[in-house]
Amino acid sequence: MSFDQVAFLTGSMSSAGASTTAAALVFIIMATVCFSEAAKVVQKEIHDIISHDRCPTFEDR
Repeated sequence: MSFDQVAFLTGSMSSAGASTTAAALVFIIMATVCFSEAAKVVQKEIHDIISHDRCPTFEDR
């Protein structure tokens, strides 16, 4: 593979990752706005499991 091909492939993968991440974040924000009562329930559940004193860990699952 030439340098230009590697650069193009790297850019394409970065762009694809950024697009899907952005779409997922927009979906989460829209769901939070449209279903604010459900978001409050989720927020309380997270707060009950993970306090503000520490970061979440895999054991919290």
